[in-house]
Amino acid sequence: IISSFYIKPQHIPLTLLIFNCLKTILGDMKLFDEAYLIQSY
Repeated sequence: IISSFYIKPQHIPLTLLIFNCLKTILGDMKLFDEAYLIQSY
């Protein structure tokens, strides 16, 4: 994956943007899971 970044440097901003969006979504899911676990007790 890293090698493809060097081949297509113009795609780096888009890739970082997608990565940040996925990380934010995963973070929200983690918070949701923690809240669900707290409510289940």
